[in-house]
Formats: sequence, C-alpha cells, structure tokens
Amino acid sequence: MAINISISEKYKEAQKKSIFWIVIFLITFIFSLLLSVILFIGSLFLAFYILSIKLSLWTIIGAIGVAITGGLIVFFNFKYFFSIFKKTQENGTQIYPKDYPELFDLIYKTADEIGTKHPKKVFLIEDINASVYYSSQIQSLFLPTAKNLNIGVGIMQLLTVNELKAVLAHEFGHFSQKSMVIGSYTNNAYRVLHEIVNNKESMIDFINYINEINSFVALISRGALLYNNMFRKIFEQIFLKLEVQHFALSREMEFNADQIATQIIGKEIMKRHTIRINYYTDFQQYITNFYINKKDEFFYTLNFYQNLNQLAKLYAERNGITFKNDLPQPTYEQLNKNFSKLEIENIYSTHPELKDTLENIDKSSIHSDEDNSKISTSLIHDIEKYEENFTFDYFFSLDIIRKNELSNDEFLTQYSLFENTYNYPNEYHKLFNEKRIEYKEILEFDANKENQIIVPEMIFNKENTEIYEQIFALKNDINVLYQLNEYKKIKVYKYDNVKYQLKDTENLIEKLTKEHENRLENITKIHQKELAFFAQNLTLETRHLAEKGLEYQELLEKIEQLAFDIRTNSEFMTKPTHEKLIREGINYLKDKNKELKTILAELLKNEKIINTISPIDLNFYQNYLNDEQIFYLEQYLEREINDFFEVLNFIEISIQQLQFSINNDFLMSFINKFETKEVQQVS
Repeated sequence: MAINISISEKYKEAQKKSIFWIVIFLITFIFSLLLSVILFIGSLFLAFYILSIKLSLWTIIGAIGVAITGGLIVFFNFKYFFSIFKKTQENGTQIYPKDYPELFDLIYKTADEIGTKHPKKVFLIEDINASVYYSSQIQSLFLPTAKNLNIGVGIMQLLTVNELKAVLAHEFGHFSQKSMVIGSYTNNAYRVLHEIVNNKESMIDFINYINEINSFVALISRGALLYNNMFRKIFEQIFLKLEVQHFALSREMEFNADQIATQIIGKEIMKRHTIRINYYTDFQQYITNFYINKKDEFFYTLNFYQNLNQLAKLYAERNGITFKNDLPQPTYEQLNKNFSKLEIENIYSTHPELKDTLENIDKSSIHSDEDNSKISTSLIHDIEKYEENFTFDYFFSLDIIRKNELSNDEFLTQYSLFENTYNYPNEYHKLFNEKRIEYKEILEFDANKENQIIVPEMIFNKENTEIYEQIFALKNDINVLYQLNEYKKIKVYKYDNVKYQLKDTENLIEKLTKEHENRLENITKIHQKELAFFAQNLTLETRHLAEKGLEYQELLEKIEQLAFDIRTNSEFMTKPTHEKLIREGINYLKDKNKELKTILAELLKNEKIINTISPIDLNFYQNYLNDEQIFYLEQYLEREINDFFEVLNFIEISIQQLQFSINNDFLMSFINKFETKEVQQVS
C-alpha cells in the first residue's frame, strides 16, 4: 500500500515556479527551433539564388557560406534538444538477486512498502551514498519508467541492515508520488539549458576549422554565431531563474523523501544513520589527504574502506562518542562544533543542511523499534572483493603508484605520524588552531608583572578554546552580515533561530558588535595569563625559538601582502588591455619576480624545506632561479607565467610550513610543565 505524505506549501511553491520557468523555456526554445528551420530553408533558397545570378568561384564560395550558416543554426539548435535523449550513464558493478538474495529481498520489500516499482538494475558503486535514477530520462517524462538503484559500498559497513533499509526507503520515496514527475521535467529542461549556456565553444571550434579551409566561408558562417549568441543571452536569463528553482525543488524533494522513509523506519533510526553518514564522509577526505601527501612514499592499502572505518572509530574513541552495534553513534552537537549562529539558506545546494534535515525528520510522530540488526555488510558475503576493486580505482584516480602496502595497523601508525605533523600537541586543546602565538608580546612581557605562577591547565583547556571559537565565529558572523547588507542578495536569514529581514541587518550588526566588544574582556584575561605562562618559563632555547617564530611571522605577513599585490595587479592578463598597460604590467611582474627569487633562494637553503620536495621539483626551482623570465613577447608566454605563480604558491606554502614547524617546536618545549600528557584531543 502506497504511503501518503501531504505536500508542503513550500514544495508546492517550488513546483509552481519550476513549471512557470519550464513553460517560458519551452516557448522560447520551440520558437528558436522553428526559426532555425525557417532560416535554414531560407539559406538554401538564398544559396541557389546567388548561384543563379552568376556561376563563379566567388558566388560558389558565397553560396556555400550562406548554406553553412543556415546549417549551423539548425544543427546546433537541434543538437541542444537531443541532449535530453542522451542515455543515462550506468556506473559501478551490476549485481543480481541470485548472488545476494538477502539484499534483494530487503530492496524489494522496501519498494513494496513504499508503493513503488522494483528497481530495474542494482549497482554497487564506490561512494558513501546511494541513489535511484531513471533508466531512461526522456521516457520518464511520458511513461511509468523503471529505475536503477546505486548502493555505495562505503555505506555498507557503517550502517545496520535496518539503517540501510532507511536509506533505500528514502531513495524509493523520491518516486512514490506522481507529483514528483515535475522533477524530471525540471531536470531535463535544466540539462538542455546547461548545454546551451555552457557549450559555447563547439560552434566556434567548427567555424575555426572552416577558417583553415576558406576564411571567406568562415566569415559568412559567423552569422550563425551571432544568431546563437542572441538566443543564448535570453536562455542565460531563463537558466539563472530555472537553476534556482531546480535546486529549491531538489531540496524539497529530499525533505519529502525523508518523511516517506520515516513512515517506514521511524525517526530515531532515520536521524541516527543520517548523522553517521555525514560523520564518515569527513574521514573520506582525511584519508585522501593522507595518501596524496604520502605520494612520494608510494603508500597504498588494499582496502580503503577499512581505513575509513578505522579512522571513524579512532576519532569516536578520542572524542567520547558512544558505540552501539560496534558503530559510532555521534550526536548532531558532536558533529557540528560550529559556534556560528547565522543561518543562510544555500540556494545552490541540491540537499538541505543537516540541521534542517534532522528537524524535518523530527516532525514525525513515528518512533523506531530497537535496532538489533546486523551490519549491512552481512548482506553481501564477498563485499571485500568489491571494496578492493574500488580501492584500486581510487588510487589510480589519484595517480598514486602502489608500491608500499600498509596493513591496517601500519595505516594507523603512519596516519598518527602524519596527523602530528600538521597538528599542535593535544595538551593545548587546539587553542593555537584558533589564534596565533604572539611571539612579540611574549618576548616583551614582564614576567614579574604577574604575581602568581601560571600553570598551563589554567589556560589550555577545552573551555578557553571554545571561548575563542565563539568570539571568532561572532566576528565572522558580523563580517558576513556586512556583506549581506552591502550586496542585498539575501532577503531573509536566521540568526540564533530568529528570522530577520534584510532591513533589520544594521540593527543586528550593532547589537552583535557590542556583544563582541564585551566578550573581548574575557579574551584579554586569558591572553594575559597565556603571555605570563610563556614568559615565566622562557629559557635561552625557547627565547631563540620565539625570536625565530617572530621572524617567520613577519616574513609570512610580507609574502602574503606580496602575493595579494601580485594577484591584484595581474588582472590585466585576463582581459583585453592596451599594449602600453601590458608592458607596464609585465615590468611590474619582473620587479616582483626579483623579490620572489631572493626569498626562493633562501628557502632552498633550508633543510626542512628541501626534505619536503621531490628531486624533480627541487631541480625546477633551482632552474627557475638561474633562468631569466620574459613573460611576454608578441603574446603571453603561458608556461613562464604559470611557473611564476607556481613559485609564488610554493613560497607561500613553504613559509606556512616553517611557521607551523617553529610554532610546534616552541609549544613542545613547554610540555614538561603540564601535569599530565594524557589529554584527549577535541574534535
């Protein structure tokens, strides 16, 4: 029996607006198609007429040019139309009921409960995700069409069987109501418009090809380009409107599918698995960063997904996240330690924010039964085979040579070493992730000024780090509100769960600015104790580190300003500019290049920097020092300019690395002042 969920007013509004812009698009597009056919027929008549006047080389060339112009106009208009007939791409590895009867039994029963047809095909894909899509996009506009189901192997080991059922119920929920067919129309119109607006080069490339054969024919053919550009400007405006409605409708469809799935499985399981999928997704990027950074060491694993599970459990244990069914059970609060209170809807997102998703699920009155089901990998007895195949593809996509295999234990060891390289000691509770070490103030601080001995636990704790996080979040919210007020693109937003109109922004900024000033008093007290602690415990060694840290801070500020100036004054290369201004701009780059080379030469003497770059890169930077860069002759020397900006990026990153290294050495030298080193790392 099909489940009935009442369509929200917001959903209905998104549908109506989508329909309106689809109709506008169809009227314009059909008019363009008909006009292109008329122009093509007219171009043929005109070509014959030109030939009938006089048969010569020039009339033949002219007739061909006219005919090609009409042909290009009609060809590209119909080419855009036929883009909706492109076959939906199938990804992953197809699996069958005879091989995994328990999994397919779950899939079919869930589809039956939702009241929708069974999927035509089922694929295992590499993602931490699942999706259902029409096997034929064009057929779905007119007829009941079979759907294909994708199941990411990445979600199998992080969900119980009941939670997997919740995921399937959500995906099937997208197709359980006839009203959702408008999503297919919107999607197809969006695809055609995207093709028209963003595929500008194909006609230009074709005309350039003609130009190589005959420049006069190509010149006449440019009439087709003028026609296309005229309609493209109209379609661009329609695209901008429909794009917003496409995303708005998609978000409402997600809400609706969640409500349907909650009717099947209950809200507790729905919320729990939604949070955990978000939790695991973060670690996917962490592992990718690890293997990319270790590329020169040729590390690889046979099973990326086991690494993913290891890391998720490691962070859960560190941060006091509870376990059930051998799976981490993070709460929303543990997942989102963002102290910003400003909520602005992302109108270009296909999915709602996690907070809004959970609030939508929580509206249901249906509770879940106790979940004692097995991990969903039990439904695919040979899942490791698929995981290892996708892992091979994963390393291939990263262009990593697979030479040194890491076992699971070795991965955790190597990852911990890698993590420590980019994180300050846990004892400081990530305080210096939020603020910089003020070396100048430490060196100038009078240790006798503080009449008590400061112990590190008084300053470096979770509470003080959160005070800094809150005040930085508040300051960032104020800056964003200034931007909203200036550009006036967002009309409505929320702050601290209260809805505000754009006209209220100035008053809110004033209120938050006062709050920020009041909170600075707490920050000042913490900061003074921090300075006192370091000053009271300075030694000759730590004083030297502080002086070196100050030197790197000043160098980093200098290079950041230099990089900003270079990028600001390089805009002449991206737009048509007078030759005189180009020469002035190139001379400016040459002057700045001398400064970069001086800094680069010093960096290449530093052993810490040398040890972080490959011999090939080292050779490139040394050659750059020895070569003279021209940048521009008759045109821009693209390779030289790219090399220049690569050197600039290298210098910025290298100085940041040196700054981190000296900061870490400085902080490590005070570790013996802490009462205990067994401080848990906060997430």
